[in-house]
Amino acid sequence: MLDILRDETPRLGQIFCLPTFLIIIGQGIFGTAPWFAFSYLTMWLELNCFSNAEAASIYMCFNLGTALSNALGGVLLDVVCRRFPDHGPPAMAQSAVFASIPLFGLIFFGLGQGVHGNITDSPQHVMLVYCFTFFITGTLIASTMMNNNKMFSDVVPRENYTYVYALDRAIEGTFGAFGQPIVGWLADHIFHFDPSRANTLSCSPEDASSLAQGIYSVCAIGCVICFLFYSLAHYTYPRDRQRALQATTAKSQASKSAESSDEQSL
Repeated sequence: MLDILRDETPRLGQIFCLPTFLIIIGQGIFGTAPWFAFSYLTMWLELNCFSNAEAASIYMCFNLGTALSNALGGVLLDVVCRRFPDHGPPAMAQSAVFASIPLFGLIFFGLGQGVHGNITDSPQHVMLVYCFTFFITGTLIASTMMNNNKMFSDVVPRENYTYVYALDRAIEGTFGAFGQPIVGWLADHIFHFDPSRANTLSCSPEDASSLAQGIYSVCAIGCVICFLFYSLAHYTYPRDRQRALQATTAKSQASKSAESSDEQSL
């Protein structure tokens, strides 16, 4: 174990000296927490008087949206990076986290209380509105990981990319997991969620509202902090990207010079 640490210390030092890497790690610690908080969405839907099947269908639409986000976001990222190579990825990431705040505000506080809400008297219409809103939300907010990977690939030496990605996942996953207990604590102690009432009733819009406030608090705070971190990336990413390009060019020229020398010696 000590041998591994000793061997990896120089590489860790090289990686942690990159400001853009630290920014992506910093935003990920806070930005991953909302995704862990989303595990309460199915429970929130059921407390809002949706059946198990309906809640699962609505959440499935959210997951379909996140899957589509990666495909559409990849195409858009290629276009944006060709036009704005230095500021395109941070700006796209900022757009995604900024959109999360009003979209989840719309879901939690604007759609009404489930099938008994004020959207319409038709449960089918309510179901359609929820499915559509969750799908659009997933499509618009899930592209940050793709933008992070793009920035990683531009500033980190190619031979260290898989190592950096694993390190990023480990750090973000460890700290982001605190999003779940924080939601539970906020709902119980700040927003007066009543577990006994929620467990005994088939649905409980009042407790759904308490849970929604806990989820939204974690989402909103996490997204605001992420937005601020990505603002810093507008200053660090161009410099780190240019530095990486220069290093790659220097290595390529050195390799060509070495090949020329070998050919001449033959």
